Amino acid sequence: VDFLRDDVVHALAKALKQSEESAAAWFDNARESYRINIEGLARLLRDYLDSKPAGHRIVFLVDEVGQFIGNNTQLMLNLQTIAEQLGSLCQGRAWVIVTSQEDIDAAIG
Repeated sequence: VDFLRDDVVHALAKALKQSEESAAAWFDNARESYRINIEGLARLLRDYLDSKPAGHRIVFLVDEVGQFIGNNTQLMLNLQTIAEQLGSLCQGRAWVIVTSQEDIDAAIG
């Protein structure tokens, strides 16, 4: 995230109508103190979707997930858990769509 810090701080300052210094302090503090797990993410997204009109959806697009996962079965399980938690807690209102040029099943055995 370090390579995007300045861009994120600039966007935060603009979106929140704060000074860049204030946005930078908020960003740096959040990086140090904010922790989230899969269930926590799903709850945050459910709460977000509950605050929107009926029929509102959110879609996460992940390109070339096979390159990221490689032979790491734990990463594949994490992705599966995220999709399952979103499906369960968000009741079909949050979707995860991935692409991969590799056969993921073959990559992880």
